[in-house]
Amino acid sequence: MLFYHLFIPHDRIEHYNILGEVFFIFLYIEVVIAIKKYFDDQYHFPLRFFFYVAITDVVRHIIAVEKDPFQIFGYCIALVGLIFALFLMDLKKHKMKQIKESFDI
Repeated sequence: MLFYHLFIPHDRIEHYNILGEVFFIFLYIEVVIAIKKYFDDQYHFPLRFFFYVAITDVVRHIIAVEKDPFQIFGYCIALVGLIFALFLMDLKKHKMKQIKESFDI
């Protein structure tokens, strides 16, 4: 459907629907990459991939679906929370690496 909208001229193209479909493609790509990563890392699935998928879905939802300003504001707060949680996970990983390096002889 995305390619139909892009290559066949229409008088009224709904850009939000096209953008929503592009974000769905990103979601599919992220899920496929996460599955590949799961098998490459000996059946270990990093938690950060769940955050990537959630962030992409919230952005898609804000852009393509919601029209109510209060719900958009709520989704924006959720988006900031997800990004902050991802930042904290990365910070913890960095700190643990520093501690591990300090004890290596």
